Formats: sequence, C-alpha cells, structure tokens
Amino acid sequence: MKTSTHRPLTDTKIASLKPPEEGRYEVTDAGAAGLQLRVTAAGIKTFRRAVRDGGALVWVTLGEWSPTARPGFLTVNQARIWSVRLGEAARAGRVSAVRLELDKELRPSLVPRGSGERTVREVAADFMAALKRKRPEQARRPLDCDILPAIGDRLISTVGREDGRSIIKAVKSVRDGGEAPRKAAVVLAILKQLFAFAVDDGAIASNPMFSLKASTFGLGSNERQRVLSDREIGAWWRALDAYKGLTPTTRIGLKLLLLTGVRSGELLKARVDSVDFDTATLTVPVENQKLTLRAARKARAWKVPLSSTAFDLVCQLRALARSFGSDFLLASFSPANPGGALTDKALTHSMRRLFEGSAPLLSFADPRPTPHDLRRTFRSGLASIGVPHEVGERCLNHKLGGVAETYLAEVNDIAQRRDAVERWAKHVRTLIASS
Repeated sequence: MKTSTHRPLTDTKIASLKPPEEGRYEVTDAGAAGLQLRVTAAGIKTFRRAVRDGGALVWVTLGEWSPTARPGFLTVNQARIWSVRLGEAARAGRVSAVRLELDKELRPSLVPRGSGERTVREVAADFMAALKRKRPEQARRPLDCDILPAIGDRLISTVGREDGRSIIKAVKSVRDGGEAPRKAAVVLAILKQLFAFAVDDGAIASNPMFSLKASTFGLGSNERQRVLSDREIGAWWRALDAYKGLTPTTRIGLKLLLLTGVRSGELLKARVDSVDFDTATLTVPVENQKLTLRAARKARAWKVPLSSTAFDLVCQLRALARSFGSDFLLASFSPANPGGALTDKALTHSMRRLFEGSAPLLSFADPRPTPHDLRRTFRSGLASIGVPHEVGERCLNHKLGGVAETYLAEVNDIAQRRDAVERWAKHVRTLIASS
C-alpha cells in the first residue's frame, strides 16, 4: 500500500487514476486538510478523512467518488465540505454525531423510496450505535476501511456469501509486513457480527456470512505464535540502531515493547506524566488497558516497573516530547501531526522497513515478526531466564485468580516484577553485545 500526494484533486485527475494490480493506494487531496482518495484493485475510488476521536486517530470513510452529484456518492467539493465538518467535529468532540449524519445523508440511488429496505451502511450505523464495547473504534476501523467501501451502498438483502469472500480476499492480498492475515481475520469477525446484528434487527432473514470460516482463507487462529529467538533479538536490536530511516520515538518505542511487555496501544497512549521518574514506574490507567467492560469495572491502574535500560530510554522520550511541546511519551515526528501521539501503524511500518529494500538489514524466517510479537517474546524470555510463572504472568498484567492473586498482591508484587524485568534487560544487553 502506498500514499502519494498531488495538487488539489480534480475530476479529470481522479478519472485518470488507475487501479493497482492488487491491494490499494491513497492519493492526498491538497485542497482539504486530511482528505484522501483511496483507489482499490476493483477500481473503487473512495474519499476518507483522518480525525481524532476520543484521543485515537481514526479514518472515516466519507463515500465513493462521482464526477456529478448523485445520491450515495460524493463529488470532490462535497467530500471537502464533509472533511471540514469532520475536522470541526473533532475539535468539538462531536465526531460520532457527524458520522451518523454522514451515514444518514448518503442514501444510495438504488434504494426504492418507501421500500423500507436498508443499505449495509445504514445497518452498520445502527450496529455501531448498539455496540457495547470498551473500544468501539476497533469495530469501526474494519467497517470504514474494508467493509463499507466494498458493499456499503448495497441493499443488505442483496449481499451474499461471495461478497464476503471477496472482501476477505482483498484484505488478505494487501502486503502489510505479515499483518494482512491478522487484519483479514478481524474483518471477517466484524463482518459476521454485522450480519448477525442485521438478522436480530429484522433487516434480513438469515446471515449469509455465517458459514465463512477463517480456516477457509488460510487464516487459522487469530492468535500468532511468533517469538524472536535469542539470536534474532540481538540482530533486531542492532538493526534498529543501524537503520537511520527511523524516527527516535519509533526506535525507542519498539525497544520498550520488548523490554517491558506492555501492549503497543498501552505504550502509545502513555503520557509523560504517566511515568514516576523517582521510582522508575510507568502507570497504565484502566481506560488504556485491554479489558472487557466487565473486567474494567473491577480493574485498577497497572504499575509497570522499568528496568534501568528501559528507564534510560523513557528519559530520552521525555526530552523528545518536551522538544515538541507534547504530553505524549511517544510523540509523533509527522508534519501532519507534530507532537501528537505516535500511531500503531508507525510502529508496524518501522518494523517492516528493517526487512525491506534491495539490501534489507534483517532476514528472519517467516512469519516476519511484528510489534505485537515483542510482547510474546518478552513473556517467553522471562520463562527462559527462570522467572516464576506467576511473576511472569503478572508482568503482562494477567490475572491469576484465587489464592495466587491474593498472595502476590500482599507480598510486594512490584518488587518481584522489577527484579524480573531487570534480569530480562540484562539478558537482552548480553544478546545485543554478542556477534
């Protein structure tokens, strides 16, 4: 996938854009801040806009391009108007309200007046409104990026299993550093949930996506098992230091994922004041943890002890954040978002660059590791150096339950975890120094 920048888009320019052989690419419209046009292999050209919603950067699909005004489509000028409205809504904290307005206004021309039938886009808006999740944006992203651009303006009663298959195959075909199968599995899950909701809501009689299985597409389980070996850890760390194409925050952020075992989302949302520099401890608030709504009600802030190596890196991040006037620990260097929070995509792309090009710095066995594999590597590494199972699980903020949970809570849990991460950091330093 690639993004190119042009002068303000015109209908002539858009009409001349050729679809890629596979995957998709984006063209930035210089005529409106944040507005892009996505072109897919199927030749679909869709406007989208990036906005901040609740602190997270999300892409909002506006609608498919048309050179003339017609229901369910957007001209360039209409897309720019919606782009401006979304920007204003983001500053006012009203992104969800404007998205609903957008979903209601873009009625496709093929919907018969008074028929009572709804489009996939309309059902999706109701689905999102009824969704009870701690992070609904995790469902919104697959909808906006992959499902609605393909079938959003279709009557939901006309969508069949083959449409679902085409969507999953298109997602899987995108070369994204080993992440495409994982994303395809997520899209499949949301697709099935959406159509199950449509059945419950009375929009359709049966779920055409019910029989679609992850194994059919070679996705298997959504859980990866990739762990970096000791040899790979040393080579990977040295490659991070050697590659000059990475920003300091992405380089340090990736290292911290390996040293601390925190989830990438937890680290990306961390602010400078989340760190107690007197005790070398990072606090992850409940709202930043990956929890179910039920678990979140009883959860507490998670205190992550930092090894001496990790603490030195955090101090570097604080200095970088101050230079940008940013509150975020991992401040973005992007001209489009200076001082904002670094994105998960930035970490993924930075990791991928180590394995690409005519002379890649790294060449590991497949599957190629991603930032999400560093947490698994951390846990596996703790076990390999003799850290007790209970302590290792607590280093990941996993609940043990029963007597073990109570015991660790009473017997200086953080001291045991600090010793574990310090031993792990020492082991990593040894691997880095080895040739």
